[in-house]
Amino acid sequence: MPVPKPQPGQSQDEFVQSCMANETMNREFPDGPQRFAVCNQAWRDRDKMVQEVLKKYYGDATGPLGTPMQSAAAKELEALIKTLPADCRTALTEAGGPLRLGFAAKVADIDENDRTEKSFVTTDSIDRDNEVLVMSGIDWKTFRKNPVVTFNHLYHELPVGRALWVQRETRNKRDGFLAKTRYTPRPEEWRDAPWLPDAVWHFVKSGDMPGKSIGFIPQEVRPPSEKEIKDRPELAGVHRIIAKCTALEYAVCTVQSNPDAVVQAIGQKAVIVPSIFLEAMGLEIPGLDDPAPEKPLAGKNLLDIHPVATASSLFDYVRRRVKAAIPGIIRDEIDRLAGRR
Repeated sequence: MPVPKPQPGQSQDEFVQSCMANETMNREFPDGPQRFAVCNQAWRDRDKMVQEVLKKYYGDATGPLGTPMQSAAAKELEALIKTLPADCRTALTEAGGPLRLGFAAKVADIDENDRTEKSFVTTDSIDRDNEVLVMSGIDWKTFRKNPVVTFNHLYHELPVGRALWVQRETRNKRDGFLAKTRYTPRPEEWRDAPWLPDAVWHFVKSGDMPGKSIGFIPQEVRPPSEKEIKDRPELAGVHRIIAKCTALEYAVCTVQSNPDAVVQAIGQKAVIVPSIFLEAMGLEIPGLDDPAPEKPLAGKNLLDIHPVATASSLFDYVRRRVKAAIPGIIRDEIDRLAGRR
């Protein structure tokens, strides 16, 4: 008999609960623990599908720093890391992956129809860790080979968009890189399920999520020079200057985001906000769950339309999974003791 399949936008808790309550599943698997195991296996099978689709976006290999990417790029980075000076390798080790610098930038040239905006993704301003990137030293060749834009550098989620271009520009005496980002539109088949790019696009264009962050491999780091401090006295307190680096990514991030705007938008039902978005914002809204589609996508394979935009349930705690199954298991045990099974 066919086991129910997770639907787009459905969390693991929601799927396990519906699977446990399914009449056919109750008939075919009257033993609660067995039914629970079958439902969770169905979810794991769905995870495998999601991972296959993520590979199509990010690449078929895992890079030397643990991020997914194309095989050719992974080999190039592996060779690059071997040539890094000791202090740069130490910085990567301490960070546990690519170094990242984030800041808040004003979004401009918003195009509602094309779902695009322009904003700086990095500048030579001093970041929160007292570090400064030298714009002339950033190499974007690796990023341009697959210019996907993530949300908060979360590679277990679908990218929220794509960079159409990245170019160096100077404004208000600040040197930086301006990028044009296009946010992925919702597929027609997605219906009312949460679509992460929709939520991110909503708050970016409203100005309530101005953050951008780049991930990079440092190739030359040093303290500020006397000339640099003379030209910019504020550099005297800088921890280090990153004079040369290879850019791997940029992401829309929650730096200086407005949590009140998120709560208000949810209350007004202005946008469906996936749980992964709330987790990144550090928000907990009691009683709020990712809504599932009203009807199953009959005849559609998840890979044929699009993977789920919120894969946060991949990391749900065991406690939550067990909690979802407890009511059905208790009912089964009561029925068994009462002789109804």
